[in-house]
Amino acid sequence: MAELLDLREVSKELKVSIHTLRAWAYQKKIPVVRLGRRVLLKRQDVEEFVSKNRIEAKESGMQSG
Repeated sequence: MAELLDLREVSKELKVSIHTLRAWAYQKKIPVVRLGRRVLLKRQDVEEFVSKNRIEAKESGMQSG
């Protein structure tokens, strides 16, 4: 079974507010699991979300020589 995390745990890991996580869930940017009133996130979904939103650094235009 997938590891489920509550919003507080994910907000600490990603260093974003719970409000931001709720907004992302409402905007369907990140999938959530609802159990009654609890909103939970699968660890795998959080990791995929971070991976998809990663922006690679550009190489500098400077050349040695």
